[in-house]
Amino acid sequence: MKKVSLLAVLLLFILSGGLFIELFSDSVLVSGAVGNSWTTMAPMNQARGHLGVVSLDDKIYAIGGSLAFFASKESTVGTNECYDPSSNTWVTLTSMPTPRTDFAIAACDGKIYCIGGYTYDKAGVQIFSVVNEVYDIASDSWSTKAAFPVSKAGLSAQAAAGQIFVLVDNANTSFVYNPFSDVWTEKSSPFCSNLVPVLVGDKLMAVGLFCNTTDDGVTSEYKVLLINEFTMWREGKAQPALSQSAFVAGASMGSVYIFLTDEQNEGTLAYETRGGNFWSHLKAMSTRRTYSGVGVVDDVFYVIGGFDAQDRAPLDVTEQYMPYGHRDAIVVYRSESPFGNLFIVAIWIRVVIVIAVVVSLPFILQNKEKPKKQNQ
Repeated sequence: MKKVSLLAVLLLFILSGGLFIELFSDSVLVSGAVGNSWTTMAPMNQARGHLGVVSLDDKIYAIGGSLAFFASKESTVGTNECYDPSSNTWVTLTSMPTPRTDFAIAACDGKIYCIGGYTYDKAGVQIFSVVNEVYDIASDSWSTKAAFPVSKAGLSAQAAAGQIFVLVDNANTSFVYNPFSDVWTEKSSPFCSNLVPVLVGDKLMAVGLFCNTTDDGVTSEYKVLLINEFTMWREGKAQPALSQSAFVAGASMGSVYIFLTDEQNEGTLAYETRGGNFWSHLKAMSTRRTYSGVGVVDDVFYVIGGFDAQDRAPLDVTEQYMPYGHRDAIVVYRSESPFGNLFIVAIWIRVVIVIAVVVSLPFILQNKEKPKKQNQ
């Protein structure tokens, strides 16, 4: 009877201790997340849209942007935040020297390149920027490199094979930047709207919205192109565009994903590049928003920031998208408590207590039996 009572008290102690820690840490464990699902994660420290988002070394960086839908000199920021999916936490780093919106962003060799976009002159007038500023993660510092060759916004970029490929919206011109020689080279590209480069394995691809003019009017469709030294050709079938066209794109497990970021928010599209030659229409993100960014870590997507699709308020929202076919048992934990994230601490405390009890329990019970034998 005493053994049972001791074990009951021990069990209550372990559970109550873990419960106490979890209540103070406000931690949540989500395991076994299913494919084609969205989960709301920890928000950014500063709500904003028109920002640049990029992944590097299993972390995601959200840089620059505007605090207002209609950007101004006062609302444009150089804020630099880093998100760690393993702990579901954001930290604020050294800001980008030139506050900007709608710039190209790419990560290469441990550095993040922020290229072009919109900035403001001394009078507060919006102008095109040619600034190429580079963030060094190791030193948490910025430097300036060779300027972008033309004054443009609506840029998108992707690093591949040690170079950075920059595509220009609504133009037949693209550029390649060599970070080691600090030299820009002009290339040709197809004319389309929202042409976004993505890296699928070792292949550089681009997804865009192409318009076709016929006797019946203008129609548009999504296409994925394979890029070979910027000689491009069509890759697979086209997908008819939905009623709105704004999107962010990324790649995961051999597929190119489009996340629609507009008032309609009609869903997520995926194009299979490994021979499947088909498009899939998937679940839309939970928050309808515009001008957000996307990062990919461990084949999982994170759509970040933007503006509310209805009232155009800036958002700090981070939403995780789990693609179909991702490996099982994804674990996510978060904490918004001033005590910090204590979920892991709670686990280790339980493990230590259990080990200590298992080791010491035989000795405790043995000492309890000795007085009985002496009395006999």
